Amino acid sequence: MWDVYLGGSSDLSWRTKLKNEISRDITVFDPIVDGYDEFDEDQRANETARQLQIMQESCAVIIFYLNSGWEGHSTLLEFGEVVGRGGQAVMCLEGTVKDREKIERYCEYHGVPVVCSLEDLITTVEEYMAELALITEDIA
Repeated sequence: MWDVYLGGSSDLSWRTKLKNEISRDITVFDPIVDGYDEFDEDQRANETARQLQIMQESCAVIIFYLNSGWEGHSTLLEFGEVVGRGGQAVMCLEGTVKDREKIERYCEYHGVPVVCSLEDLITTVEEYMAELALITEDIA
C-alpha cells in the first residue's frame, strides 16, 4: 500500500520535486512508466487497469497536479472516479489551467482541497497524512 498516488500532468519535473521534498515517511506511487509509448494495445490496457486498481484500492490520498502545460483530459476522468467513490483527493492548479473555474467549482462542491503551488500541495498532503496517522493511533 502507498500513501500517495500522483495523478495529473505527466511532466516529470513536478513529480521528481515532490518525491524529493515530501516527508520520507510518506510512500509515493508514480504511475509514469518508461516505454509506455511503445506498448501494444493489450499492454496499455493492462497497465491502465493496474494503475486504476492501485489508485482506487491502495493509496490513502490521490494528488492531481494540473499546470499550464497540462492537456490530459483522462486526468479529469480519474479525478471524477476518485471523488465519486468517496476517495481522498487533493487538486493542485498551478498557473493558467484550462477550465480552471469549473474544476475549482467541482472541487468546492465535493469538498476537495485546492492548492495553487507544488509547495502548498506537499504541505497539504503531509498534514493530511499526519492527521490520518493520529486517527489510526486513536483507533488502535
